[in-house]
Amino acid sequence: MDRLLVLAVVAALAGLLARLLQRWRPGGPVATGWSVPGHLDRADFAEPNVPWLVAVFSSTDCPTCAPMVAEAHTLAAAQVVIQEVPAESASELHDRYQVDVVPMLVVADGDGLVRAHHLGPSAPGELRAVLEGARSSHSFDEP
Repeated sequence: MDRLLVLAVVAALAGLLARLLQRWRPGGPVATGWSVPGHLDRADFAEPNVPWLVAVFSSTDCPTCAPMVAEAHTLAAAQVVIQEVPAESASELHDRYQVDVVPMLVVADGDGLVRAHHLGPSAPGELRAVLEGARSSHSFDEP
C-alpha cells in the first residue's frame, strides 16, 4: 500500500510539473545569436562626411560575400559611400561592432545611426531596396 501511495504522489507531482512547464513562456525576446550594430562611428570608415554609408562586413572564406560586395558597389552615388570591411584586414572593426556573421550589410546615416541592415545572401535588387527603404524613411539628403 505504501508503494501505491508513493507512486500516486510522484505521478501527481509529475503532472503538476508538466502543467507548469506548458504554461511557462520566456519573458524576453528570442536571441538569434547574431548581433547587428545600432551605431557606427563614421570616423572608422571612408568618407565620413558623405550622408550615407553602406558597410559590407565580409570574409574571404565566405562564398556569399563576394556577390554581396559586388552588388553593394553598384549602390555608390554622390550621397552614398560603399565600404567593404573584410574580417581578415579589418578584424578590429568586426570586434568593435561585434559582427559575428557575414555577409552583413549595414546602412548608416551621416550620424552613424544604423537605419537598415541585411544579413546573409541577397537576391538581385534586394540590397538596393534596403538602401532606398532606409533613405526614404530617414531622408537627410540635401536637395
